[in-house]
Amino acid sequence: MDSSYILSTINPVVGLLLTLTFFLIWKRHPDKKYILSWAFGFLAGSLGYALEFVHFFVANFHFSNGVNILLPVSMMFMARGLCQRYGREAPDRLLLSAAILSGFIGFVMSFGDHNALIRGMLVSSGVAVMMFIAMDAVFRSSNRETIDRYILAMVFFLTILMLARPLLSFFVEGVQRTGSIELNSFWVVSLKVGGLFGWMTFAILFLLRIANDLINELNEQTVTDALSGILNRRGFFATAGELVTRATPKLPI
Repeated sequence: MDSSYILSTINPVVGLLLTLTFFLIWKRHPDKKYILSWAFGFLAGSLGYALEFVHFFVANFHFSNGVNILLPVSMMFMARGLCQRYGREAPDRLLLSAAILSGFIGFVMSFGDHNALIRGMLVSSGVAVMMFIAMDAVFRSSNRETIDRYILAMVFFLTILMLARPLLSFFVEGVQRTGSIELNSFWVVSLKVGGLFGWMTFAILFLLRIANDLINELNEQTVTDALSGILNRRGFFATAGELVTRATPKLPI
């Protein structure tokens, strides 16, 4: 077995662990649909990388076949989850269309002697559309917090990195043909490393977002009456204290 397969085993395992993590969190909080979308996103990506090992049984099945089909699906669920979290109705038709088109182009161009740069840019462009939809949902949110700004910045950075990767591969290795890409080439290794980096970054930021949401809910429960939703004694005095602090002669209590 080629040593590059050692790297190949990391992505599916990490993806499945993250899938399980987000799924278990969703089971505890089934009202938060965006967590389930993120779980499906990690699952789709994990399966895409795992399909590389089909090559042992089907000689004509290459690493790019699985990734090009399921990576757009993975990003579709990531973008859908972000839209759901930030209070915007997820444009499912648009996201699904972009995922299907990207996956179809990537799958078709995986066979035969095609220019890998063109294929990579077409697939990346479709994924970028989904990421920009997600960024728009975060940007338009009226109550952004610090963690939301980090998510917005990181999604933008990963989108630019994804678009730049095919170009960087072109300058490093020259023109690559889809039928002759080696598993230890910069093209493949950069895709695996970039995918792992993206997953870990998304996972950390998403978990921080979920934790912050749960903390905010707990804080709200401690200062409001569960039945009426009115401020309780603790909430009343906390709010009153802020009003007293901000009071002025022109705006007294």
